[in-house]
Amino acid sequence: MKILPLLNPKFLEEIQIKIPKISQYDRDDSLGMDQIMETEQWKNAKNLNCEYYALGANVKNIAHFSNAKISFASVSVRNLDILRKALLNSPKFEHINISIKFVLEHDLLSVLWGDPIFSGYFVGWYFKMSDGDVMKIDYKPGYFRNPVNFEFTRIKVEEVPADAIVQEFPIEN
Repeated sequence: MKILPLLNPKFLEEIQIKIPKISQYDRDDSLGMDQIMETEQWKNAKNLNCEYYALGANVKNIAHFSNAKISFASVSVRNLDILRKALLNSPKFEHINISIKFVLEHDLLSVLWGDPIFSGYFVGWYFKMSDGDVMKIDYKPGYFRNPVNFEFTRIKVEEVPADAIVQEFPIEN
């Protein structure tokens, strides 16, 4: 946190945080992700690669990135839905990969996003974006000590499999 505020937010394009992951049981966020997410550097960066479990941080704070890879100790499905809605309207969004140790309200996924599509190794959803592209959400459930993984990717309509259903929920902010 000492170096980030010294960097010019107008020229900083990528933030990389590469430190050992803390235990999912550790409640001490010594890095201060909440403070980092409030900086102009964070808000203006286009790409993120964070190998640190963001404890207590809000998943909405990554919606402005074009590309991001980040881990969270826990995230609720409702917050994932808020992120999904923000990304559906984002002209900059390309790819966001989120690893989560504990997904809260897991049973709400189908309620909020509809039934997932099962095709080979793919389990997920397709949503129409405000600009006509499609958001593909690839869901990989966690097993044993592996975290749950959500991969949000912008794709062209032509890339959607013929048997897939692209959902057209009202796009909210």
